[in-house]
Amino acid sequence: MAYGFLHRDRQQDAGGKVWTCNEVASASLTTLGLSCVLAAAILLLAADLRAQTSMVIGTITYHNGKPAVNVFVSIGGRYRYTDVGGRYKIEGVPQGHQHMTIKSGQKILWQGDVNINGTIATVDRVLP
Repeated sequence: MAYGFLHRDRQQDAGGKVWTCNEVASASLTTLGLSCVLAAAILLLAADLRAQTSMVIGTITYHNGKPAVNVFVSIGGRYRYTDVGGRYKIEGVPQGHQHMTIKSGQKILWQGDVNINGTIATVDRVLP
């Protein structure tokens, strides 16, 4: 709203309506209140969407206890390769029932279903 000066306690908008100072203050507070409610709703929605994914961490080892180095680990469509200790960290994995695949090159070393819950989930596997 654009206001023109009429008197110390009144203002006129572009449409010709005369507003008292109390009306202007009330309209401003209402607009501010609605803006705050909208901002809070957006923050809650963003937090809820973020809460629906997990960071999955784990270690892949062979049955002899040695780490599976540089193997491909895929969970829920997200993937990473293990480090020299057989460890991996995959962020943004959807929570719930997910398919996991562990491969070396084109050879599938293990695959199966895992359940992902919480903001951080641990999935370790020992390969045959």
